[in-house]
Amino acid sequence: PPELSCSVRNIGSTSEGRDMIVFTVSSGQASRGVWLDSTIHAREWLAPATVVNIMNKVVNEYGVDSEVTDMLDKHDMHFLPVMNPDGYQYTFTNERLWRKNRATNAGSSCRGTDLNRNYDWKWGMEGVSNLPCSDLYCGASGGSELETQAVQNEGERLAGTLDAWITFHSYGNMWMHPWGNTINHAGQTCERADDHAEMFALAEITADAIQATFNTRWARGTSCEVIYETTGGTDDYMKGAHGVKHAICPELRGNGFIVNQNQIRPSFEEIWNGLVAMFAEL
Repeated sequence: PPELSCSVRNIGSTSEGRDMIVFTVSSGQASRGVWLDSTIHAREWLAPATVVNIMNKVVNEYGVDSEVTDMLDKHDMHFLPVMNPDGYQYTFTNERLWRKNRATNAGSSCRGTDLNRNYDWKWGMEGVSNLPCSDLYCGASGGSELETQAVQNEGERLAGTLDAWITFHSYGNMWMHPWGNTINHAGQTCERADDHAEMFALAEITADAIQATFNTRWARGTSCEVIYETTGGTDDYMKGAHGVKHAICPELRGNGFIVNQNQIRPSFEEIWNGLVAMFAEL
């Protein structure tokens, strides 16, 4: 098969000194890119398992599988499988359902910030907590956390080259896009972006392809409408601050954070079908 270029970058270190590693896969043909990350919430183990399977597929089947080849001839792919390595490690050693990072909080014995409330875009407005002991603690300020800063910097570095940014979570069978906030943060009506119709049309195509794989049901739409209001999340930040057209937050299959390993393969298969449908439209 033709040669791929695969590169590894350390985009930053955590408070406990773990590296944040981004893998970029390129055919050398593309001028545009797509970003995929996971494990911003430490306990969501199905997300990195799914993303690593996507990585494995594109690295090993370029030039063999026509869908992979077509994808990579049009888009470089940037992968950050573990955005929150300190929290992720902690779920293996101490507390399986830990969500946040593991940074200390000034004046509190409770550790960690919810990194998906910490981005510097409408930070601290809705769906967050200012209490360090809360799972929804948004941090001391927008972009206060090392992990958030590293990913924000990548968004800035890649700004203008990305057609999509996909930040994978679990669980609940949802394919969501901005915005997460309500109009004027009044809690009455969810705000929709000016290009909502275009984002939603792509979400429909993608979610329909996911559903068709195993005859499942997937909600789709703004994260505010599909799940609840939030601010300071990855997808809103990447769209708002860096103009990424399709900033997407999927919630993978299932009804819990602890899933049987037999769910890893079907999760990959259905999401892969969704990505194939999505990439064809980008």
